[in-house]
Amino acid sequence: MDLFKSNKGWMRIFEVVVIIFLLVGVLVLILTIDNTKSLDLSRRVHSLQSLILMEIQINNDLRNSVLGTTIPESGIIKWDEDSFPSGVKTKIESRTPGWLSGCIANICEPSDNCILAGDQLYIEDIRGRDIYAHPVMIVSNLTHYNPRMINLFCWE
Repeated sequence: MDLFKSNKGWMRIFEVVVIIFLLVGVLVLILTIDNTKSLDLSRRVHSLQSLILMEIQINNDLRNSVLGTTIPESGIIKWDEDSFPSGVKTKIESRTPGWLSGCIANICEPSDNCILAGDQLYIEDIRGRDIYAHPVMIVSNLTHYNPRMINLFCWE
């Protein structure tokens, strides 16, 4: 019954509870801020990728160069191959901002997986980084139907 008569004990319990709430609040704030930064970067990269791919889709020369490609037996035209359209490569390189380490693309048939292959030259540069992929279909122009998928990969 001494505990109820003495305010000292209740004050200590109250102080400990307040400190615990403050620590939990700071922890939640730190975790939320870190998660928000990651989401903001993801949204920025996705918007950038959408813009670059839309420019390729809308530009007649770039669209025709993608549609005019011949897909090899491997199923993918890789970024570092000579058959990858140079105009598309130049567009992607010129639109990649400094806050990203790089962006590359692969072209394939719509039914194939346009993935990063382990034998591509830049694989060592992106190992362990966050990679953002965004595919888009380029289907036809006014004269012929030859669907292709271009998958744009960017990393920080």
